[in-house]
Formats: sequence, C-alpha cells, structure tokens
Amino acid sequence: MGNQGLNLTRMSKLLLSILFLLLFFTASAQRNYQVQGAVQDTAGVPLAGSIVILKTAQDSLTTVTDNNGLFNFNAIKTASFRLQIRLIGFDEYTKPYQFGSALKLIKIPAIKLKESLRQLKAVNIVDVNPITIKEDTVEYKAAAYKVREGSPVEDLVKKLPGLTVDKDGNITAQGKPITKIRINGKDYFGGDVQTATQNLPADIVENLQVIDDYGDQANLTGIRSGEPNKILNITIQKNKNKGYFGQGTIAAGTQDRFAGRISANKFKDAEQVSVLGSVNNTNSNLFNFGANGSGGGGSSNTGNGITTATSAGLNYRNSIGKKITVYGSYSYSKRNNNTISTSSEQRSFQDYAQYNTDEGQDLTHNSNHRFNLNMEYKVDTSNYLKVIPNLSFSTNGSTSTDLINSTKPKVASLQNNFSQSDATSPSGGVNVLYNHKFKKRGRNFSLNADLDHSSRNQFRNVYNNTNTLDSTRNLPMDLVQLQNQNIENDNQNTRTNIRATYMEPVNKVSFAELSYAYSNSLTQTLRNTDDINPATGLPVRNSYLSNNYKYSFATNRFGLNYRVIQKKYNYTVG
Repeated sequence: MGNQGLNLTRMSKLLLSILFLLLFFTASAQRNYQVQGAVQDTAGVPLAGSIVILKTAQDSLTTVTDNNGLFNFNAIKTASFRLQIRLIGFDEYTKPYQFGSALKLIKIPAIKLKESLRQLKAVNIVDVNPITIKEDTVEYKAAAYKVREGSPVEDLVKKLPGLTVDKDGNITAQGKPITKIRINGKDYFGGDVQTATQNLPADIVENLQVIDDYGDQANLTGIRSGEPNKILNITIQKNKNKGYFGQGTIAAGTQDRFAGRISANKFKDAEQVSVLGSVNNTNSNLFNFGANGSGGGGSSNTGNGITTATSAGLNYRNSIGKKITVYGSYSYSKRNNNTISTSSEQRSFQDYAQYNTDEGQDLTHNSNHRFNLNMEYKVDTSNYLKVIPNLSFSTNGSTSTDLINSTKPKVASLQNNFSQSDATSPSGGVNVLYNHKFKKRGRNFSLNADLDHSSRNQFRNVYNNTNTLDSTRNLPMDLVQLQNQNIENDNQNTRTNIRATYMEPVNKVSFAELSYAYSNSLTQTLRNTDDINPATGLPVRNSYLSNNYKYSFATNRFGLNYRVIQKKYNYTVG
C-alpha cells in the first residue's frame, strides 16, 4: 500500500507539471496577434498599393494593400505598435496603437489618407525598406532585398513591396499591370516583361523603378495627357554594365523528357546584345518574346497533352554617333502538341445496357517569327524623328480525330469525326513620329503616322459520318455522312492613322491645342465552303455558308482644345 501511495503521489506531481507546461505554452502562443485594417481616401475609396509598415520595439514588418485597400499582419508579438502608411499623391500617415492583451484579432478602423496639396519631394526610407518616392516614380534599391545567388530578376521583383508576380510571370504594381520593361531606360526585347525578368540575373541590378509613362509625345514635350501605363525600368550596376554574362541549364528525365535554357548577354555603355534560347517537352511555360502583344506578358501555357516547345531570340541596341540610336529584336518560337484521350461509359436502361467508348487524338503545331526595329534620330535640339517598323509571320495547324463506338443489343454504331486545318498569318506595319519644338517654350508641332496590315489564310477540312451495324450478323445497316466540307477563309485588314498636333502656350500652365486626325480601316473577308458530293467525290459550292465582302471606314477629325496642366491635376476643354 505504501508503494502504491508513493507512486500515486509521483504521478500526481508529474500530471501537475505537464498541465503547468501546457498552460505556459498555451499562454505563450496566445501572445501572437493578427492585425487587419483598410486604407481609403477621404471619400472612402479603397487605396490599392499603399505601403504599410508596422513597427514594434523589437521588429518592423512591411506589406502592401490589396485591390480592396486591405492589409493584414500575422504573428505580431505585441499589442502595442506604430503604423506608417505611404502612397504617391497622399500625405504620409503615422500613428501609434495600443490594445488590450486579451485580443487575438486586432481590427484597425478604416484609415483615411489625405491627398497631398504640394508636389511630392523625394521620400527616402532608409531603415527597413530603402524606397524612394517621387512624382511618378517608385524606386527600389535592389541591395536591400536578398535573393539566392543566380536567381533571375523575377525573384527579386517578388520581394518588392507593392509589386506582385502571378504564376505566368505577369507583374502588377499598385493594382495595375506592368505593360513594358526597360533596361537603363531603353526597351529590351520590345519591352516584353517575362523575357527580361526571367532571363536577366538579379545580381547585376542596381535599382528597379516603377514609372507612370505617358508615352513618347509626353516625354518630348513635357505635356501629359490621358492615363499613364505602368512600366518597370531596371538600372544595371555601373561596374557590371560593361562585359559579358549569361547562364544556362539542362535537364533530362524519364520517358524521354528534357529541358534546356541558355542566355548570353553583352553590355557595353550604349551597346546591348542578348541571345536567348530554350527548349523542352515538359509542358513548362516558356518566354515567347511578347508574342501575345506588346509588353504585358509573354508567358505561354502549353495546355493538355505533351508539348515540345522551342524558342530563340536576339536583341540588339547601339548608338551611331550622338544623334542616331538603333535597336531591335528578332524572335522565333515553335510548339507541337500531342493530346490523346480515351473515355468509356455504361448507360443502364430498364431492359438493356448501352456501352460507349470515345477515343480521340489532337495534333497541333504553330510557329512564329517576329522582327521589331526602332530607329531614333535626334536631328538637333528642336527636331526628333522616330521610325518603328515591325514584321511577323506565323503558321499553325491542327489535326483532330475522334472515334465514338456505341453498342447495345443487336445494334452497334461507329461515329467518325475528323477535322484538319492549316493557316498562315503574315502581318507588318510601321509607325513614324516627328516632333518639332519651337524656340518659344511650350510651342510644339508633332506628326504621328501609323500603318498596319494583317492577313490570315486558312484551309479546313471537316468530315463526320456514322456507320450502323447489325451486331448479331456483323452486317452493315446504314451509313450516314453527316458532314464532309472544305472551308477556305481569307481575311485582310489594313489600318491607317495620321495625326497632326500644334500646341501654343497661353501662359505657364495652359495651352491651346489644334489637331487634325485621319483614320481609315479596310477589311476584306472571303469564305468559300464546298460540300463534297458522296457519290462523285467532287466539291459543290455551298452558297449559304459562303460569303465575300469588303468594307472601309474613314474619318476626318478637327479639334481645338484648351488644356490646363498643373502639378496635381490637369483638364481639357474642347
């Protein structure tokens, strides 16, 4: 009995010790707080992209408000802290907060930012996030954001407050998409975002600048109009802006899978030369040098099946003397995809069962050549000429087969669906900008001309039939040709735009603007559909599914505007 009592006493002490430790750790865990809040303007409109800094006595954390103006901090160790909030065009907000320790979720009342009534001076944040904020630029010092050695610029961008990168490499800054990227203030591969961020190494970067860009016209005249685009400018460290650098990877795996990527660059003052290439059959996304459009995203999703993808590109830039700058890029991409699908099902009815099987295969191929050239000629301090020609040629084709087998008592049917198409799409254009600045400050004349032509020629064959059999005797019962057609499409589009603008200053902040704009678009569409006669095998024109039309649309516009441009606002009457 004595030993049993002693053992019970020891067990009681052990249980009390364990209970004490659990209570201790539970109390410690409860010291973590979650802080949530919203940032708005004085009218209650959410302010996306606001930089929010939470400071405690021991630490400092930074986040950025989302598209709804909301911010969130997790695992905060104390209920006493200070919030600092910054956003271009608004006064800086700073305020200390202290809450009771019993709270686990701290909800900050909506924080209202007041619009700044003066031009923003540079604000340097040197303690945690070295960010410089100016009128239309947010600059990040790359050295403050650590990434692994050999990481691409994209990994560096992911760490910048106010910027987000999605799974396809598209970048958003302060809630708006980055539409173009530049290196040392100059376009790189036509401004394609992913080509630069996924191939340039992060360790050569000095600064990254998010800029509100109003276009070439505004840069020449200093007069801004319309909504700006967000662009990202990467400045290279001076000691790394001369020389060669590059990187490459190669990999192989089971089932004959492979992947490889290489980049080589030469930077020397105004000269930039870059060669990029990649190949894989792993269904990985590849850069495609802006094939989806100008800037704003060059990533390509390969979809289902097995895709073999190849891409290569060349970018060149240099100055010819002090007045002429030439830069351009050529890119090639090719993708072949093979998708095989099978499915089977059983349908049960009251007195019988029906079995269906579906076997399909889709083969697709596409290739694309793109050439862009940009020539700038600074004639003198008053005259500027810029010529931008571009050419592209793409081909794509597909072959699709689908066999549907349906079996039920005494009857079996086989449906055969087949389609094949091939298309070519050449296009080209040229943009010309001329600007003349008169001796009188603010007096300016500009001429902008844009000519584009695109075409697409496609031939398609579609064949569908159903064959019904007597399954008991394996004899044909019926053959129905559902569709057997040849379809040819030929589309031509030509677009011309010319705009001339004369600007006369009225005073230091207002201007009279006289403009003339001419626009013309020409569209030609031809569609020929032929039904194949099952008896003779000859084509017969189907007039109901064929058409041929041509139309053009032209406009002439004259404009007289009165424009006022202030540091904080501008408006136009006219």
